[in-house]
Amino acid sequence: MKSTTIGIDLAKRVFQVSTADGARHITKRQRLTRPQFEKFIATTPATQLVMEGCSSAHHWGRLAQRHGHQVKLLHPLYVRPYLRRNKTDAADALVRAAADPDLKPIAVKSEHQQALQSLHRIRAQWQRSRVARINEARALLAAKRARAREKTLTELQCWALQTEARVGHNKAAVALANKMARILWAVWTRHSVFDGNHAKRYH
Repeated sequence: MKSTTIGIDLAKRVFQVSTADGARHITKRQRLTRPQFEKFIATTPATQLVMEGCSSAHHWGRLAQRHGHQVKLLHPLYVRPYLRRNKTDAADALVRAAADPDLKPIAVKSEHQQALQSLHRIRAQWQRSRVARINEARALLAAKRARAREKTLTELQCWALQTEARVGHNKAAVALANKMARILWAVWTRHSVFDGNHAKRYH
Protein backbone atom coordinates (compact mmCIF):
# COMPACT_ATOMS: atom_id res chain seq x y z
CA MET A 1 0.00 0.00 0.00
CA LYS A 2 1.36 3.41 -0.96
CA SER A 3 2.84 5.56 1.84
CA THR A 4 0.51 8.40 2.71
CA THR A 5 1.71 9.78 6.07
CA ILE A 6 5.18 10.58 7.41
CA GLY A 7 5.72 11.51 11.05
CA ILE A 8 8.80 13.61 11.77
CA ASP A 9 10.34 14.21 15.20
CA LEU A 10 12.35 17.40 14.72
CA ALA A 11 15.75 17.96 16.37
CA LYS A 12 18.88 20.06 15.93
CA ARG A 13 21.04 17.33 14.40
CA VAL A 14 19.22 14.00 13.98
CA PHE A 15 15.62 13.71 12.77
CA GLN A 16 13.46 10.66 13.53
CA VAL A 17 11.25 9.83 10.53
CA SER A 18 8.44 7.24 10.51
CA THR A 19 6.72 6.38 7.24
CA ALA A 20 3.24 4.83 7.34
CA ASP A 21 0.97 3.29 4.72
CA GLY A 22 -2.67 4.09 4.10
CA ALA A 23 -3.73 1.99 7.07
CA ARG A 24 -1.36 3.95 9.36
CA HIS A 25 0.97 0.95 9.75
CA ILE A 26 4.59 1.98 10.13
CA THR A 27 6.53 0.60 7.16
CA LYS A 28 9.87 2.34 7.64
CA ARG A 29 11.82 4.21 10.30
CA GLN A 30 14.85 6.40 9.61
CA ARG A 31 17.34 8.58 11.48
CA LEU A 32 18.44 11.44 9.25
CA THR A 33 21.00 14.20 9.68
CA ARG A 34 19.98 17.73 8.76
CA PRO A 35 21.41 17.56 5.19
CA GLN A 36 19.85 14.12 4.70
CA PHE A 37 16.50 15.41 5.95
CA GLU A 38 16.58 18.35 3.53
CA LYS A 39 17.25 15.91 0.69
CA PHE A 40 14.49 13.60 1.99
CA ILE A 41 11.94 16.42 1.77
CA ALA A 42 13.09 17.37 -1.73
CA THR A 43 13.10 13.84 -3.17
CA THR A 44 10.11 12.21 -1.45
CA PRO A 45 6.93 12.20 -3.58
CA ALA A 46 4.33 14.67 -2.33
CA THR A 47 2.52 13.29 0.72
CA GLN A 48 1.38 14.32 4.20
CA LEU A 49 4.13 15.29 6.64
CA VAL A 50 3.23 15.53 10.34
CA MET A 51 5.34 17.46 12.88
CA GLU A 52 4.95 18.96 16.34
CA GLY A 53 4.25 22.66 16.16
CA CYS A 54 7.36 24.58 17.25
CA SER A 55 9.43 27.47 15.82
CA SER A 56 11.60 25.20 13.66
CA ALA A 57 8.54 23.27 12.43
CA HIS A 58 7.36 26.36 10.56
CA HIS A 59 10.69 26.57 8.72
CA TRP A 60 10.54 22.92 7.71
CA GLY A 61 6.84 23.24 6.95
CA ARG A 62 7.46 26.07 4.50
CA LEU A 63 10.24 24.07 2.83
CA ALA A 64 8.02 20.99 2.56
CA GLN A 65 5.14 22.99 1.10
CA ARG A 66 7.44 24.36 -1.59
CA HIS A 67 8.10 20.74 -2.58
CA GLY A 68 4.38 20.00 -2.81
CA HIS A 69 3.87 18.24 0.52
CA GLN A 70 0.80 18.65 2.70
CA VAL A 71 2.05 19.77 6.14
CA LYS A 72 0.20 19.08 9.37
CA LEU A 73 1.53 20.67 12.57
CA LEU A 74 0.11 19.36 15.85
CA HIS A 75 0.36 20.87 19.31
CA PRO A 76 2.78 18.82 21.51
CA LEU A 77 0.05 18.35 24.13
CA TYR A 78 -2.12 16.62 21.53
CA VAL A 79 0.69 14.25 20.57
CA ARG A 80 1.71 13.21 24.08
CA PRO A 81 -1.22 10.79 24.69
CA TYR A 82 -0.15 8.84 21.60
CA LEU A 83 3.34 8.09 22.92
CA ARG A 84 3.70 4.41 23.79
CA ARG A 85 7.34 4.13 24.78
CA ASN A 86 9.61 7.16 25.07
CA LYS A 87 11.15 9.94 23.00
CA THR A 88 12.17 7.47 20.26
CA ASP A 89 8.46 6.78 19.69
CA ALA A 90 7.67 10.44 18.93
CA ALA A 91 7.61 10.08 15.13
CA ASP A 92 5.29 7.05 15.40
CA ALA A 93 3.07 8.99 17.81
CA LEU A 94 2.73 11.79 15.27
CA VAL A 95 1.45 9.30 12.68
CA ARG A 96 -1.11 7.98 15.17
CA ALA A 97 -2.18 11.48 16.23
CA ALA A 98 -2.60 12.61 12.62
CA ALA A 99 -5.39 10.06 12.20
CA ASP A 100 -7.49 11.76 14.90
CA PRO A 101 -10.02 14.04 13.11
CA ASP A 102 -10.71 15.97 16.33
CA LEU A 103 -7.16 17.36 16.60
CA LYS A 104 -7.01 20.83 15.12
CA PRO A 105 -3.70 21.41 13.30
CA ILE A 106 -1.57 24.57 13.60
CA ALA A 107 -1.24 26.63 10.45
CA VAL A 108 2.27 26.94 9.02
CA LYS A 109 3.42 30.52 9.61
CA SER A 110 5.31 32.67 7.13
CA GLU A 111 8.65 34.22 8.14
CA HIS A 112 6.89 37.57 8.58
CA GLN A 113 4.24 36.02 10.85
CA GLN A 114 6.92 34.33 12.97
CA ALA A 115 8.86 37.58 13.31
CA LEU A 116 5.69 39.43 14.33
CA GLN A 117 4.88 36.73 16.89
CA SER A 118 8.39 37.09 18.36
CA LEU A 119 7.90 40.85 18.72
CA HIS A 120 4.59 40.31 20.52
CA ARG A 121 6.30 37.89 22.92
CA ILE A 122 9.11 40.36 23.62
CA ARG A 123 6.54 43.09 24.24
CA ALA A 124 4.58 40.84 26.62
CA GLN A 125 7.77 40.00 28.54
CA TRP A 126 8.67 43.69 28.77
CA GLN A 127 5.18 44.51 30.05
CA ARG A 128 5.42 41.83 32.75
CA SER A 129 8.83 43.16 33.76
CA ARG A 130 7.51 46.73 33.83
CA VAL A 131 4.57 45.75 36.05
CA ALA A 132 6.94 43.95 38.42
CA ARG A 133 9.20 47.04 38.66
CA ILE A 134 6.21 49.31 39.30
CA ASN A 135 4.91 47.00 42.03
CA GLU A 136 8.36 46.93 43.62
CA ALA A 137 8.51 50.70 43.49
CA ARG A 138 5.05 51.01 45.06
CA ALA A 139 6.06 48.70 47.88
CA LEU A 140 9.25 50.70 48.38
CA LEU A 141 7.34 53.98 48.51
CA ALA A 142 4.88 52.58 51.04
CA ALA A 143 7.69 51.24 53.24
CA LYS A 144 9.67 54.46 53.08
CA ARG A 145 6.64 56.54 54.00
CA ALA A 146 6.13 54.38 57.08
CA ARG A 147 9.76 54.78 58.15
CA ALA A 148 10.19 58.41 57.09
CA ARG A 149 9.88 59.69 60.64
CA GLU A 150 12.10 57.01 62.15
CA LYS A 151 15.41 57.66 60.39
CA THR A 152 17.24 59.92 57.96
CA LEU A 153 16.34 59.14 54.36
CA THR A 154 18.79 58.76 51.50
CA GLU A 155 18.84 61.15 48.57
CA LEU A 156 17.00 58.57 46.42
CA GLN A 157 14.32 58.00 49.07
CA CYS A 158 13.78 61.72 49.48
CA TRP A 159 13.49 62.11 45.72
CA ALA A 160 10.88 59.33 45.59
CA LEU A 161 8.75 60.86 48.35
CA GLN A 162 8.99 64.35 46.86
CA THR A 163 8.01 63.01 43.45
CA GLU A 164 5.04 61.21 44.98
CA ALA A 165 3.89 64.39 46.68
CA ARG A 166 4.22 66.30 43.40
CA VAL A 167 2.67 63.91 40.84
CA GLY A 168 0.86 61.25 42.87
CA HIS A 169 1.59 57.69 43.94
CA ASN A 170 1.12 55.88 40.60
CA LYS A 171 3.22 58.26 38.49
CA ALA A 172 5.89 58.36 41.19
CA ALA A 173 6.01 54.54 41.19
CA VAL A 174 6.58 54.49 37.42
CA ALA A 175 9.26 57.20 37.67
CA LEU A 176 11.01 55.36 40.51
CA ALA A 177 10.87 52.08 38.60
CA ASN A 178 12.54 53.71 35.59
CA LYS A 179 15.18 55.34 37.77
CA MET A 180 15.89 52.04 39.52
CA ALA A 181 16.33 50.32 36.16
CA ARG A 182 18.91 52.94 35.12
CA ILE A 183 20.69 52.64 38.48
CA LEU A 184 20.82 48.84 38.23
CA TRP A 185 22.30 49.08 34.74
CA ALA A 186 24.89 51.63 35.84
CA VAL A 187 25.91 49.64 38.93
CA TRP A 188 26.22 46.46 36.88
CA THR A 189 28.19 47.93 33.96
CA ARG A 190 30.48 50.07 36.15
CA HIS A 191 30.97 47.35 38.79
CA SER A 192 30.28 49.92 41.48
CA VAL A 193 28.53 49.78 44.85
CA PHE A 194 25.08 51.35 45.08
CA ASP A 195 24.76 54.40 47.30
CA GLY A 196 21.33 55.94 47.71
CA ASN A 197 22.88 59.27 48.71
CA HIS A 198 24.58 59.65 45.34
CA ALA A 199 21.71 58.68 43.05
CA LYS A 200 22.42 61.46 40.53
CA ARG A 201 25.73 59.92 39.49
CA TYR A 202 23.89 56.94 38.01
CA HIS A 203 22.10 59.00 35.35
